[in-house]
Amino acid sequence: MRNITFRSSIAIATLLLVLSLCASSAFGAPLPTISRSLSIGQATDLAAQSNLSIKAARDDDAVASAGAPSAKALAKPSVSATTFGTLGDSANIVSSPSGAAPQDILAVSPHGLADQNVSVMVPLFTGSRLSGQVESARLQSVAARYGIGAAELTVESDVAHAYAQALVTAALLDVARSKTDVEEEQVRVTKAKVDTGAAAPIDLLQEQAELASAQQAQREAENNADLAVIDLKTELGIDLGSSITLTDTLDSALSTSPAMPASCSDAVAQAMRSRPEVLALKATAEARQADVHAAQGAYAPQVFGLGMVDSNASADGGGRTGYTVGIAATIPLYDGGAHSADIDAARAKAGRSQTDVAIMQQTIAQQVNTAWLQLQLEKDEVMSATAEVAAANEAYRLADLRYNAGKSTLSERLASLAERTRAAGALAQSKGDLLSAQAALLASIGKNQAPS
Repeated sequence: MRNITFRSSIAIATLLLVLSLCASSAFGAPLPTISRSLSIGQATDLAAQSNLSIKAARDDDAVASAGAPSAKALAKPSVSATTFGTLGDSANIVSSPSGAAPQDILAVSPHGLADQNVSVMVPLFTGSRLSGQVESARLQSVAARYGIGAAELTVESDVAHAYAQALVTAALLDVARSKTDVEEEQVRVTKAKVDTGAAAPIDLLQEQAELASAQQAQREAENNADLAVIDLKTELGIDLGSSITLTDTLDSALSTSPAMPASCSDAVAQAMRSRPEVLALKATAEARQADVHAAQGAYAPQVFGLGMVDSNASADGGGRTGYTVGIAATIPLYDGGAHSADIDAARAKAGRSQTDVAIMQQTIAQQVNTAWLQLQLEKDEVMSATAEVAAANEAYRLADLRYNAGKSTLSERLASLAERTRAAGALAQSKGDLLSAQAALLASIGKNQAPS
């Protein structure tokens, strides 16, 4: 019995695993696999099509957009057709199923009855109730559409940063390879000197140890470069098995960067005009105000035109065909304060939406100022690092000449080489940070990244 139970459990577990795999295959859309070269502009264009965050924002927009036609339909005529068939021994009242509008209510005789009804209802005057609902739905759809823009800006900034870091790691790999090449040559030179007695064996051992260290650093740099490309593929929204080649370099990417604002105040002003988050919240605030109008309109007379055609036949041989047209008007008189409470709640939400706009504007101003200061800092860092590289290259050139001429020690040459390597790496990192800072400022003011 235990074996049967155990085997059954295994079979059930296997079945569930197969079903879960089938479900993931059916519902998990595969990421695109590509093989191509990409500039930084082409990378942002690709992300706009493939990035999952942008796709999610578009789905949210589709959901919000579907609400606008639904609200508009409330202000249009509604038509329904209802068929009744009854049997019984007493008179009663029956109605059409809920969900169909307008609803039909029919008094039936004690005998069997067959009835066909067509009803029409047209809103003639509803105060601002329906118009407010329609406007609110439209503005909520607008706000959702701005959400796509916000997602695109975030993704473009993230892609630019990931692309920059991929370039940085590629540059650091070049630096590591250069150091390895230098050490391989120095090992060759030192070995020749040891063979001729011009250098001590300890010098060769030290050079070989330095070469081994440089080779290990190169392997780490290669790994970091591969990881950076994986991060970039993730931001692009493509399959990690894709093959991409970065066509930009740090220098070319910086030379094709879009123009930056002339001043921080200009950047803040542009952000207030362009940031989708502010525009979305403003649209939401207007939608909340439309909700206030809708709530106020619900207390106005509600006037609808109506018309219906009935054709019926009863079991006792009777029957008739006729029509009815008219106007139905409802005037709310007293509801215990529920309506005024609804208006107060709508006004409170509208007030909160205005506060949300002010909070977002303050947050964006802070983001722009921070991004502006960071950009200025990174510009200074590039200038400083460029000067350091020039000095370090010259210092190493002289140290290498002195060492190979027997006028300085190995430790002096190695120290000078280490400084040259550090300076070259720092320059690459500072250029990458400058690219990221530019992307961050562009995102903070609501401007697209570099063109393709």
